[in-house]
Amino acid sequence: MMIGDANADYDVLCYGALCADQRIWLPRYPQPGDGVRIIREDVVPGGNAFIEARALVAWGRSVVLMGDHLGDDTDGRLLRDAIAAIDLERAYLVYDATAHTPRCQILLTPDGQRTILARRDDHAPTTLPSAALLGWCRLVSITRYGPRTAEAARLARVAQRTVVIGDATLPDDAWACFADVIVTSADLIAHHAPGADVDAHIESLHQLRGATVIVTDGPRPVRALWHAAGRTHRFQASPPAITPRNTIGAGDVFRAAVVYGMLAEQSWTDIVHTACRHASAFVGQGTL
Repeated sequence: MMIGDANADYDVLCYGALCADQRIWLPRYPQPGDGVRIIREDVVPGGNAFIEARALVAWGRSVVLMGDHLGDDTDGRLLRDAIAAIDLERAYLVYDATAHTPRCQILLTPDGQRTILARRDDHAPTTLPSAALLGWCRLVSITRYGPRTAEAARLARVAQRTVVIGDATLPDDAWACFADVIVTSADLIAHHAPGADVDAHIESLHQLRGATVIVTDGPRPVRALWHAAGRTHRFQASPPAITPRNTIGAGDVFRAAVVYGMLAEQSWTDIVHTACRHASAFVGQGTL
């Protein structure tokens, strides 16, 4: 597959959430009225755009990072230092002394499950990618959780970039109609459409504008649907069996591997297999 101009200044623009992740390990999830002693906790740089960008840079791709404004607070300085340590284009990030850097509190239990409590000022100022910047990028990757992501996706579509959308779940999602590729999860589909038939949702997302749709499902097979050579293709691939150590950001690493494979013009079957391996290794090792 051909992705944008191979001579573009950058391989990919990662646009979305930039935040601090406060990770809290618990022996079990508390019930209403219950009390649970914390095993340990820490605060690390996070957000879907940051995690995806970090993976792509580690794999040798040139990346522009944009998303939430970062404040002159403890979390903002944490993100600033982490981003400065990565070889990516950070000129389009906004550091704003008046901003409150977003933070997620993530509750983790020994079974590998997580519960995320997000704090973001939805009325905070946002800087969207310019037409010039979009024209300098071969591909644009956007997820639902960043600031004004639907508008960023629309601008990328107007600029005729290849657009990967993370975590779209319903055909009427504001950003889904702009996607060339949708990478989402069965859990998220179930959350937004309880009792839904996942395969039917994959088909309906694909029908929007012919987007390739890839749906992860934890340790269960990944499902993919795309159109090529005049027909629709359906494919499944099982992730390698691992003992989970860290599921935070696994979906972002999976999406990064999809983007990497697209830039390398791999087949969809190879892309899905490779993304499964990378995401499983990340979950099993806890790091890239």
